[in-house]
Amino acid sequence: MCVGTAPVRETLYFNASVRSADKKTISLANRSYANWNLRPAIDGEHWHGSDVFNVEAGHTKNYELVYKPQVMTVLEGKKHTGTLFFPMPDGSGLLYQLVGTADHPKPSGNITREVPCKTQYTEVLKVTNWLQMQQRFKTYIEMVKPDKLDSTTTLKGLDYVETPAMSSVDFKLNFFAYREGTYTPRLCL
Repeated sequence: MCVGTAPVRETLYFNASVRSADKKTISLANRSYANWNLRPAIDGEHWHGSDVFNVEAGHTKNYELVYKPQVMTVLEGKKHTGTLFFPMPDGSGLLYQLVGTADHPKPSGNITREVPCKTQYTEVLKVTNWLQMQQRFKTYIEMVKPDKLDSTTTLKGLDYVETPAMSSVDFKLNFFAYREGTYTPRLCL
């Protein structure tokens, strides 16, 4: 006997910065006289939730679904897609379509330093690898203010940073200026 798929009940839209989370709750009402022991099926590598979800008889309970993307979608113009399926005890099911957009990462922080002229200064920054495999990051130093450094000022760091899986390494940013000034660089990995 062939059984058709359950129609999509609702489309859930998620929006988060890459490596950040967006959470949505789905309310399930158990109007029967028996407790439900549901095992939701999540299809999509960027979503996760509880593997077992219990709803007592005559109660309503919220299921929390988390979207935590590891890859940006804004550069490609595509969206992450997935599904969430609740197989119900009566043989029916609830199917939700999942759509996620992952924006640029949030800045890790702002650093303000006063450094005397004609003194070499090194700022040590922590670079964290959140994946379970080694990563190699290309570094870009972008000047915000002024637009371009003059020849008497240097701001240098390594072009690439290698980080082992699930760990952090130090990145050294070297600064030297002959003249007084205010400099605002942005380091992008």
